[in-house]
Amino acid sequence: MKFIVVGNRMGCVRMCRFFSNEGSVKARAIKEQEVIRLCLKDQKQEGIVEYQNTMLIYRFYTNLIFIAGTSLDENELAVMEVLQNFVETIIKHFEQVSEQDFVYNMDKVHMILDEMVVSGNIAETNKSRVLLPLQLMDATRR
Repeated sequence: MKFIVVGNRMGCVRMCRFFSNEGSVKARAIKEQEVIRLCLKDQKQEGIVEYQNTMLIYRFYTNLIFIAGTSLDENELAVMEVLQNFVETIIKHFEQVSEQDFVYNMDKVHMILDEMVVSGNIAETNKSRVLLPLQLMDATRR
């Protein structure tokens, strides 16, 4: 994977993680907006769109759109499953998927993604293992 972007139906970026160091911060911000706009324009619940030698695989969950940017030869169904698993893991931890979780718990959402995807490669898919560091962190705060 090259990146994962989460945005809302208004086109605002709620979370973004690039797995490579290509491009400046300004170029990445422009890319985030273009990617979200392109997927919103497609007007489907889920889909696959090609963009600048990148395959965009996206899916809507409630009012958020989850987008993964991959190479053109990546298995689209496997990436769709990773997005599904990411959302299910967020639901398991927060009991829902909402825009507020991405605004107020950004660190935890990034931790979940970092446990699942390392350097653009899928590292862990087991929800319990992914959430273990968060559970330990929450336990030490009590």
